[in-house]
Amino acid sequence: MNATPRIQREVVSPRPARDPADVVKRTVRRSASQICSERKERSSDGCRRMPATFPSRLKCEQTPTAAPDDISAKQSVARREVLATSVGATLLATPFSPAHALLSVKNPDGGGEAVAYELPVEVRILALQGSVPSNWLPEFRKTQYKSSRVHVSQKPELVDIYNELQKRKAMQEKMLAGAAKGKGKASDNFDVCTLGDSWLTPAISKGLLSPMTSPEYLELFRTLPVQMQQLARRDKQGQLSSNGSVWGLPYRWGSTLFAYRVDKLQQRKILPPADWADLWRPEFKGRIAMVDSPREVVGAALKACGLTYNTPDIAAAGCMPDVSDRLQALMQQVKFFSNTEMLKALAAGEVFVVVGWSPELLSAAMKSTNVGIVMPASGTSLWADLWTLPANLTNRPSPLASQWIEFTLKERRMQKSRGLRGGASPLMLPSISSKPQAKGAKCQVKTASVESDYLDYNTAMSRRKERDRDLVNGLMPSTEILAASEFLLPLSNTANAQYRQLITTMNTRKPRS
Repeated sequence: MNATPRIQREVVSPRPARDPADVVKRTVRRSASQICSERKERSSDGCRRMPATFPSRLKCEQTPTAAPDDISAKQSVARREVLATSVGATLLATPFSPAHALLSVKNPDGGGEAVAYELPVEVRILALQGSVPSNWLPEFRKTQYKSSRVHVSQKPELVDIYNELQKRKAMQEKMLAGAAKGKGKASDNFDVCTLGDSWLTPAISKGLLSPMTSPEYLELFRTLPVQMQQLARRDKQGQLSSNGSVWGLPYRWGSTLFAYRVDKLQQRKILPPADWADLWRPEFKGRIAMVDSPREVVGAALKACGLTYNTPDIAAAGCMPDVSDRLQALMQQVKFFSNTEMLKALAAGEVFVVVGWSPELLSAAMKSTNVGIVMPASGTSLWADLWTLPANLTNRPSPLASQWIEFTLKERRMQKSRGLRGGASPLMLPSISSKPQAKGAKCQVKTASVESDYLDYNTAMSRRKERDRDLVNGLMPSTEILAASEFLLPLSNTANAQYRQLITTMNTRKPRS
C-alpha cells in the first residue's frame, strides 16, 4: 500500500520560538512541497503514516469530464486522495486547533463574515440525482478557503444510495477484522449522503448511519418545522421516538399529486379529479397510472374512506372490508403501476390521470400546458429527502460536513418562486404538529367530488385549468391542505400485517355486492 511522505505535523524552526501568529502566516505563505522539503531536511521524527487510499467496494470509476460546478449532470465519484501535507494529515487524524485551522471569509449569504478552514480539508457528498441545484456547489465553495475541496456525486435512485451504505459498512467491518486489503475506492469515501424518509428505519436498524449528536447539527435541527423534527428523531431500531437521536436533517420535501391531460378530458367533457374518491369515477376506468408503492396504493383507499395514511389499525376503525373493496375496484381503474413509465403513458394519451410524486409531475407540467396538476383537497402524503451521516468505523468524518448541511438549509436556498418544483425547502413547510388518528375513528366512505356551483362544463373546466396551474407556476399549496397532509411514518406491527393482507387479496377477491 502506498503511503504519504514521512512528514512532521507541525512547522519546525531552528531559530528561537516566534510569535504563534507569525508561524501561522508563514505556514500559509509557503507551498506544501516547500514544507515537505524543509521537514525532510530537518528531521524524520514525529511522523504519522496515512494510507494512500481507503478500502473499496466497487470498480474504480473515471474522473468526471463534466465541469466541476455542473452537478446537475450525472457524475462518477472520484477516488479520495490523501492530503499530502502534514497539516492535512493532522486534520484527518487528530483534533486541530481553531487558531491554526480557522479564518474568516466574506459570507456570500450576507451577515458579515463566515468561518472557513484555511488548511486543506475536503468533503464528499453522495446525493440523489436532481436533488442538489447546480448553483449550490459553486456558491458553497465561495464560503470556503481556496484549499478546501468539495466533491458531489449523484445516484439516480434512493435505493442506489442505500446499497452504497450497505457495501460501505460491509467493507469497513472487513477492514476492522483485517480481512480486507488493498486500495479503497471512491464509493467508500462519502461523508454526507441523501436518504429518503422511508429509508431511515432500515438504515438505522442495520447500523448504516451515525446519529447527529454534535451541537451544530442539533442547532440546525431546532430550526426545522415540528413535523420534520418528529420525522427525524428515532430510536436505534429506526422507530419514532421523542427521546431518540437525530438521524438526519431534511433539506427538501414534496408530495403526492395528480396530473391529468387537459385536452383528453376536454374532448370527453370530463372534469379533472379533485380528491382521492374521484379516482373511482367510472369515466376514469382503465385510464389511470399510479406509482408502484404499497403505502401509496393502500393510502389512496384509506383517504377515500376518510382515514389517514398512518392509520394504526384499519380493522379497529371498521374499515377493512371497505378498504379491501376499494383496492379491488382500483385494479379496474388503474391501467398499470409503475415509478418510471407513468409520464410516458400520459404523454402518449394512454392514460388520462397519473398519481405520482411532485418533482416528476411538475417537471412534465412545465413542459406542456396540456398537463394540469392537482393536490388532493383532503390532504396527501408528504415525503422528505434528508442529509444523513454514514456510519464511520474506520475513518473520521469531514469537518466540512456540518457546514455543507447548514449551507443547504439557509433561507437563501429556499427558491420561493419555484414552489414544489424540484422539492421545497423545509423553511417553506408550515410548522404543524402531526396528530395521530383518534382512537375509535370510524370509516366514512367518501363520494366523488362534484362541481355543483358551476352552470356548465366549459365554465367549470376553464376555472379548473386556471387553478390547476398554480402549483406549476410556483405557488405553494394552501395551509389547510398541508395541515391535512402527512409524512408516511413507520407502520405498527398490526398495520403491517393488515397491509400485507390487503395487498395479497386485492387481485383475487371480488367486491361485495
